[in-house]
Amino acid sequence: MLIAQWFVFTLVLLVTVFTTIIGLKNQRGKFKFLCGDCRFNNENDCHKKERPHALICTSYREKT
Repeated sequence: MLIAQWFVFTLVLLVTVFTTIIGLKNQRGKFKFLCGDCRFNNENDCHKKERPHALICTSYREKT
């Protein structure tokens, strides 16, 4: 029974690490400045303190 619990724990840990790595690789912006091509790139819509040098932004929306 202890071996089964260890296996499940190891499997969950590996899946968590794998999904974290995939998430970091595919995150928006990929460590480039986002404001240049963000649809909210103006002083009236974007009030983030990181502006205009934001690398990560939850409000980022690509211009269409």
